[in-house]
Amino acid sequence: MSYFPFMAELEGKRCLIAGGGRTACRKVKTMLPFGAELWLTAKDILPELWELSRKHPQIVLRRKEIEPADLEGADLVIAATDSGSKNHEIAVWCRQRKIPVNTVDRKEDCDFIFPAIVQKGDILAAVSTGGKSPAAASYLKDRIDACIPEYFARIAETLGNCRKDIQARIPEEKNRRELFYRLIAYGAEHNGEIPQTVITGLLDSYPVSRMKKGKAEAGQHKNGRNEDQDRNKRERLSADTDETCGAGIKKAPSRT
Repeated sequence: MSYFPFMAELEGKRCLIAGGGRTACRKVKTMLPFGAELWLTAKDILPELWELSRKHPQIVLRRKEIEPADLEGADLVIAATDSGSKNHEIAVWCRQRKIPVNTVDRKEDCDFIFPAIVQKGDILAAVSTGGKSPAAASYLKDRIDACIPEYFARIAETLGNCRKDIQARIPEEKNRRELFYRLIAYGAEHNGEIPQTVITGLLDSYPVSRMKKGKAEAGQHKNGRNEDQDRNKRERLSADTDETCGAGIKKAPSRT
């Protein structure tokens, strides 16, 4: 089985976790930073989970045996009970309702799996072996974690703030990529700090896009044409006024 890696928005989504032991607790801690509503159902629940629920209102604990009706409203399900047969049964319920499910002990019952995660700010890297070797994924995760400095989160934040402006100013993808790489290299050499003056200076070193240049020239041409039209109107108005005034002047009778 091949798993496609993609980042899913979990903010406000309801995740049902079946089980109240150590494995379920690890899943809760893994998903907690991503904003999901975590509904945990089990007859026996660890004290640590009750403590977490008091600190984090998005964790809802229900002390009861899980049943099909508990899946109502769930966006995804994690079967993390101590019983392999129960986890498989939960997976069957989910498949019947087309709810994505992960079981902690049976790869064949999984619609999605949990990778080993490295997260620093908005930078997130995930490593998976397709469920074959969690130890290998964890080992690689530690190696990747050591390669990503903490300050890279600041670099990502800065680039995100100026991205739209750079896209508007530099439509050519090749030039944009080159500029972003130059900004990243600068940030890497200055502990993640990229001042606005550096961004502006590098941005100004690239030529104005043809589209923006064409619009600017068209605007100048239009402005020049409008000025000529206004000047002609003023001259005609002045001439008409002179003629009107001239027609209304009567010569005084000469005195002899």
